[in-house]
Amino acid sequence: MDQRDAEGLTPLHVRAKKGAWAVVQLYLLMGADKMARDIHGRTALHLVAGNGHLNVVEMLLSYDIRLRAEQSESVRHETSGGKLVGVQDIQGRTALHLAADLDSNEEVVCLLLENDAEIAKRDFQGRDALPDLTAKSILMWGVQHGHHKSVDRLLNHFKLTGLATDPAILEWAVGCNQVRMVNSLLRAGMSLPDIPGVLERLIKADQLEMIRTLLNNGVDGIVGSSNCGQRTLRIAVCNESLDALRMVLSLDSHKWNVLESLSIDTAEGWRAVSFIVDKGTEEDVDVLWRRHGLSRFAGTNSMIKETLVLAAEKKSWSKVWTLIRDDAIERFGIVRINEQTLLLLVLHEFLGSSSNSTDAHKLQLARIGEYLLPYMGREIGETDGEGKTVLHLAAEAQLWEIVVGIVSCALKMDVDLEIKDSEGRVPREMVEEKDMREYDQAVRRGIKAHKQWNTTYLVI
Repeated sequence: MDQRDAEGLTPLHVRAKKGAWAVVQLYLLMGADKMARDIHGRTALHLVAGNGHLNVVEMLLSYDIRLRAEQSESVRHETSGGKLVGVQDIQGRTALHLAADLDSNEEVVCLLLENDAEIAKRDFQGRDALPDLTAKSILMWGVQHGHHKSVDRLLNHFKLTGLATDPAILEWAVGCNQVRMVNSLLRAGMSLPDIPGVLERLIKADQLEMIRTLLNNGVDGIVGSSNCGQRTLRIAVCNESLDALRMVLSLDSHKWNVLESLSIDTAEGWRAVSFIVDKGTEEDVDVLWRRHGLSRFAGTNSMIKETLVLAAEKKSWSKVWTLIRDDAIERFGIVRINEQTLLLLVLHEFLGSSSNSTDAHKLQLARIGEYLLPYMGREIGETDGEGKTVLHLAAEAQLWEIVVGIVSCALKMDVDLEIKDSEGRVPREMVEEKDMREYDQAVRRGIKAHKQWNTTYLVI
């Protein structure tokens, strides 16, 4: 099995050089010595690596010779891939030297590196296994294909040279969307040369995990600082990338001060907030409003009030509810949409809901209406274009709890709601005869509620 020809080649050498994987496997099973050398001192691994036969290289490095499984640990060590990969020929060359000499042989080189081939070992003429240009080519290939161990070994070996800090390597990893690799390179101290350009390309390509990795590694400002993420947010807004904005909003609010990054007092900040309110979901608005604390600006920043107006104009009632609840409406003050109070608009929407509207939709509108009532002042008496007050609309919609609240509020504000609309009808005339009793009961309950409030107020 290990008989040699005139050049010292065994059958294993010959078949391995040709890449005959199945035959090589058979020879190994039959006990062929993979440590055997030819007259030039080369093992089968030298020949296979130098000819780019990846699968045979892998077999020679990792194959556990089953016929020797019963032998001692020392014998198995002598035949291990770790020993084989470091063998030098008569010129001092290892399999890594020969593999690196072959064009387009990066995968074999990486495999040898991952099996502990010595990068620093030189041949007897002092030639490195991986000169700088070759090493960079291998490094870029390893980055592209996610060969972490090979990349780590190369960077550690060349850490005293410019290769280990070449920003082109990190930019290449970003371009290849190798998230884990980018994370490793950033932690190793690499930096990006053109951060805005990189961020814009990633946002346009919706590579959100890559953006998250860059942000969490402080590429766009120190995490937790007031300027952190500003460029990312700016680019996301300019490109109208809701997914990118949503990703930034999902980051830890204790580390990411999104509101400071948004600079909400600027036109750019307003554009970002309004874009989220306009195009985002209720959940997006809720995250911005509560988790990142935008609600605290409700009474101090007129632009924030405009977000509520925008949501109402778009009839995004779930977002309206998100924006007004938890007493935020008290900080907003009276909100008007096209010169009508928000309450008038809500009641009009309720009445205008088609028979196909879901109960949940109508329930939400009713809930918004009830929630707005305690914060109404004398505006409770304002009318719409048809001369109708909110009491006209609530009566027509049969929203009896809102009727109760309107009556109580009107009495408290000394507002007369028994006025006629453009057709000469008072609120009670908006109710069908069969519902008159319920309307009258609601009015009486409103009067009673006002008396209770008045008594409590006088006591206080």
